Amino acid sequence: KEAVVVLQAPQRPASRTFTAPAPVRTRPATAEGTGSNLVSRDLYAEVASAIVSISTPNEPNASGFILDDKGHIVTAWHVINGVTEADVSFMGISGSTRSYKARVIKYNKFHDLALLQLINPPEGIQPISVGSDTLPDAGAKVRVFGQKNGEIWATDDAVVTRISPHFTWFSKNNVIHRGEVLQVDLPQEGREVGSLVTSMDYQMLGMKSFTGSQTGRTYAVTVRMIKDFVTSN
Repeated sequence: KEAVVVLQAPQRPASRTFTAPAPVRTRPATAEGTGSNLVSRDLYAEVASAIVSISTPNEPNASGFILDDKGHIVTAWHVINGVTEADVSFMGISGSTRSYKARVIKYNKFHDLALLQLINPPEGIQPISVGSDTLPDAGAKVRVFGQKNGEIWATDDAVVTRISPHFTWFSKNNVIHRGEVLQVDLPQEGREVGSLVTSMDYQMLGMKSFTGSQTGRTYAVTVRMIKDFVTSN
């Protein structure tokens, strides 16, 4: 049976109020030997705080991730297809149901990628750290963050089964997409639209675009594609 873990936002002191996740920074190792555990927990919290929930008429329970402190958000094109704005909420707001408006800045339909920007970004938003372009080999374990089967901000461990440089897939109404994707095997079929795929030490590897209808496998556009899309005119 698949285990689903719901990510919880870090608890904050009662005397302070945040409208969005407070930045999380990793701590150096200590002489007591507990530093590695502290770093691991901080990295986990940092990635989790960069995940956002996106709601549109197409996808009421999609996900994306914060790219920078200016409020840019990356998600899948099919999430925002036909709309100019989306509602965004943050994992890091403990117990809050407030959402923020984001406008669509640009998209690449062929690669199933979209860039949004928060209209009035709250203070303290936590962007994801975009690391190396190096991709894992088949058989490597990875983590998938996002929304799954009704669980908000969940995570699963998975395994990369292959990397396809020129993969072709289809979204609704037989819209064709093509690009470099990671094929990831999860324990069972999930619904992590726009989810983040990271290495086991939380380095970004890609973002989910779709799930195989027969296999339940996750297919994620790679970090290299995301970087090219974000920096392109």
